[in-house]
Order: sequence, then C-alpha cells, then structure tokens
Amino acid sequence: MTVLRRARVTAAIFAGGVLGAIVLTACTPGVSPGGTNGAAPSSFVGEWTESAATGDTTITFDETGGFVGFDGCNTQNGSFVASGPGITLSITSATEVACSEDVWLEKVTSAHLDGDSLVMTDSSGAQLGRLLKTEP
Repeated sequence: MTVLRRARVTAAIFAGGVLGAIVLTACTPGVSPGGTNGAAPSSFVGEWTESAATGDTTITFDETGGFVGFDGCNTQNGSFVASGPGITLSITSATEVACSEDVWLEKVTSAHLDGDSLVMTDSSGAQLGRLLKTEP
C-alpha cells in the first residue's frame, strides 16, 4: 500500500511540474509557443530620441524584442511585442533616481509609427511623447 501511495504522489508531483512549465512558457513575453523569441518588428528596431530642443529621452529597441530607455534621469529596461499596428512595451526594471524634470518614459505602455515619428502612449492611449529615429 505504501509503495502505491508513493507512486501516486510522485506522479502527481511530476504532472504538476509539467503543467507549471507549460503555463510559465505560455506567459513569458516575447516567447512563442515553440519556445523561441519572436522577431521584433524591424521598423521599430534602432535608437529613437527627442530632438535636442525638447529633451534627453531616448529608447533603443533590439532585434530580439528588448529595449533600453533613458528619460534624462532614469533608465528603463524591458521587452516589446507587436500589437496591432504598433508595439506593446513591458518595463521589467528601472532605476529610481529622484528627478527634478518631468519624466514620462516610465509611463509608456505602447507605441506606434506616425510618419517618421514614434508616438509613445500610456495605458489610456494618451500621447506622452514623440521620438525620431537616429541615423546609424
């Protein structure tokens, strides 16, 4: 009886571990069901910045779906994925320096192209800023 009970417990633990791995893989941003990172939309890849007259905000998107942003005070890191005609951003880490400037990059949740500009918006769809792609 004890051997049968141990076998059932072992099977339940194994099944739970497999199910947990499937759920975690399905919820990981930027990972397709096949387990590989999806390609980032090429039109967004590269460095984007405000003009020198309006501020120091910059953001760089890479080919693997990651980004690094700087708002003149703090640095944000995260991932992005294609979402309709634009991208959705998820900040995974950020510095927390007390800033005297009005910073907005940390509030960005999505972006889309408007001509040569990258329009950055918050979760309500309000425009927070516009960036221009820098030449390589």
